[in-house]
This record gives sequence, structure tokens and C-alpha cells, in this order.
Amino acid sequence: MTGYGYGLWLVIDNKHIKTKHIPHVTLICNMERNRVMCLYDRISEYFPYMIPNVYMNIERKSVLFDTDMYSDTDDNILTKQAWGYNCQTEDYNLLMMQQLIREFTIEYQVKGSIPPRLHLTMEYGKELSDITNNMKNYNPQQNDTLLSRLKVVNITSGNPFEWSIIK
Repeated sequence: MTGYGYGLWLVIDNKHIKTKHIPHVTLICNMERNRVMCLYDRISEYFPYMIPNVYMNIERKSVLFDTDMYSDTDDNILTKQAWGYNCQTEDYNLLMMQQLIREFTIEYQVKGSIPPRLHLTMEYGKELSDITNNMKNYNPQQNDTLLSRLKVVNITSGNPFEWSIIK
């Protein structure tokens, strides 16, 4: 697999979060398209009227992310290096979504990668030198609260500029 398969993201709605790719927090990736659609439907059934917005807070210290976070990805993709911010939340809706994802992957023995921690990637690069200069230049606003919506995404490309929302 070149990219990250199909997945579920919380797509960020804040206008002041500026990224060259779709700003998002990954809930699960490296799934097959039909399985992620079933998972989205399962979450939709839990929230029968509308999947709610999710709110998260950005931790103010930028971090370099572990390049082996997603074991199913190809080493030669443009996302080999990344930096961003860890996120925190006590949003009940997100906690329920995460629980539903874990239950679904166990119940149906679904292959997929769940990040060890919620995070917002600000920039990807093939080499560490591609991204470290920009790390110093971005400062989130104090108590930055992110507003986001659950989306199904196609992240099969190794190029983050080609990733797309499909539902």
C-alpha cells in the first residue's frame, strides 16, 4: 500500500488552522473502502439524527511524529516525516466514536491503524529537513479549540495533496 488506505478523519473546521493538505485528526486509517463505509454507517446509527461536531484542544508544544506510527504504510511516501500538535478532549461524542471504532475492528476482525494519540499534523515531508524550519514559525493561539466533523476519506495516495473526502 502506498498511502494510508481509507479511513475516518475528524476534519477541522477552524479557518485559522492553515495546512497545505486537508486539516484533520485521524481516528483510523489503512482500511478497505467497503469496511470504512460500514464503520461510518455504524457510527451514524449510534447518532441517529446527525453525527455531531467534535471539539478538541491543541496542546501548545509542537512535536515530531513517530514515522512508524502506521505500520502498514510504504517507506517511500511523502509523509515519511511529520510535525504537528497533540490534541486533547473530553468530548463525549468523540469518546463514543472511538469506542465504536474499537468494537467494530474487534467484532469484524478489521484491519486498520488507530493512532496511539489524537493529533493534528501541520506538515508532512519526505525528509526531516523538509519540515523543521516551518515548525518554529507556527504558534497556535492560546487554548485553540478545534471544531471538527467526522468524514470518510480516501488516503490511498502517498501524496497528502491528493487525499480526498468521499463522504
